[in-house]
Amino acid sequence: MPFESNPDSYTKATRYQLLADYYKYSDPAKHIYFYQKHYQHLYSWIQQQSIRNVSDHIISKVRVLHGAPKTSTIDVYINKELILSGLRYKNSSEYLEIPAGSYQVEITVTDKASQILSSSIIEVAQGIPYTLAALNANGKTTILLINDNEQVPPGETKVRFLHLSPTTPKVDIAVKKGDIIFSDLEYRNVTDYLGLTPMTVDFEIRLSGTKDVLMSINRVNVKPDLAYTIAVVGLLGETPKMEAIFLVP
Repeated sequence: MPFESNPDSYTKATRYQLLADYYKYSDPAKHIYFYQKHYQHLYSWIQQQSIRNVSDHIISKVRVLHGAPKTSTIDVYINKELILSGLRYKNSSEYLEIPAGSYQVEITVTDKASQILSSSIIEVAQGIPYTLAALNANGKTTILLINDNEQVPPGETKVRFLHLSPTTPKVDIAVKKGDIIFSDLEYRNVTDYLGLTPMTVDFEIRLSGTKDVLMSINRVNVKPDLAYTIAVVGLLGETPKMEAIFLVP
């Protein structure tokens, strides 16, 4: 598979992604600047790969979400090549463009390539974006591959929910003090997208089949032309606590 990188382009792409991730929340302008640099070198690296068959021309993309509580920062390898380093719990990467195909994904402790937390084979279809979530239940790290969908009708928005809290049973997703919009959502599962008019809305995560509110997600401002994934991570009644992570798109 085409992960025989040009060391210079690949190293620069990795370095700029680390810088972009570092400034993601503290300095948006620097985040955008370094991500553009990352993308330029990444694109150059992809263009230089050895093409083995027609499917290698067909690009898809994958991003990584660290949703594994009580797990240190992680590195991510695809076909033994380091594609992401130092990803912290509750953080996600930008999308990485890759050709369609089959890949071996390994998650390791940062800077300890021999300490593999999880290894899995994933299948990436042409033209489909994916979220690759690192999870941890009962002390075991696993990988979950989730199909994303960025397409939104002009002027509209949409939202879905992803249950990544390993100690939380099935939940219902509801409008605060209102109707249930998704029911019986289990760990490692994701809802369909809910189409919305752009608005600000309050959500509740309830114990399935009850009025018991496990967590509130207040003042969610969904903007036009964007697709939102709200991932519920953390532990019920433990540390780190349950909370929501927003992925856009």
